[in-house]
Amino acid sequence: MIKSYQFSIAHLVEGGHTISFLDLGHRVTAIDEDLKAQEIAKDLRATIQ
Repeated sequence: MIKSYQFSIAHLVEGGHTISFLDLGHRVTAIDEDLKAQEIAKDLRATIQ
């Protein structure tokens, strides 16, 4: 069963790509299928951790 919780959602615009990600404490889940956005999200994860 999947439980739903309310998390803060942030949006980052980089090179015309909008990245939406959920801040789940130490884990950040990127919501974007664009490769460049995924790489940026990976950098964000590294920065936050």
